Amino acid sequence: MSRVLIVDDEEPVRDLIREAIQTWHPEWQVDEASNGVEALERALENPPDLILLDIVMPDMGGLLVCQKVRQNASTMHARIIFITAKRNPAFANTAFSLGCDDFVVKPFELSDLIQKANRLMQKS
Repeated sequence: MSRVLIVDDEEPVRDLIREAIQTWHPEWQVDEASNGVEALERALENPPDLILLDIVMPDMGGLLVCQKVRQNASTMHARIIFITAKRNPAFANTAFSLGCDDFVVKPFELSDLIQKANRLMQKS
């Protein structure tokens, strides 16, 4: 069973993503976190296969979460999709250099996010 961790400080965004995953992939186990610190704790407790990770959050931003996930042996192989409002090329370079696998820009189409998640989960 594939495990997905949804990380976003906005509950409606988490709800929307969770509902989409449960519709398209009811077999995937979904966990959620509302900030970076909680995300890292949950990832270390039960390593996910895929992390859908917001960038701007309280306590610890997504870039630092990504970096810490990549540095830990139990989580380093998780696929990471950033969910961000940042649209500049410099951000993309930074995100990929820290180890993200892909990203979507807010506002995003759920079908696009699910398609990217499917592609990454097939590579796992």
